[in-house]
Amino acid sequence: MVFNKKTIEDVIVKGKKVLVRCDFNVPIVDGLITDENR
Repeated sequence: MVFNKKTIEDVIVKGKKVLVRCDFNVPIVDGLITDENR
């Protein structure tokens, strides 16, 4: 099964509001990454 996932380059966002969710998936304490080995 093939999924065609769109990237930011495939979508026209000029003049639109865009919500971006970013999951760093690293442990953060007091705003600092405590282990960057992931």
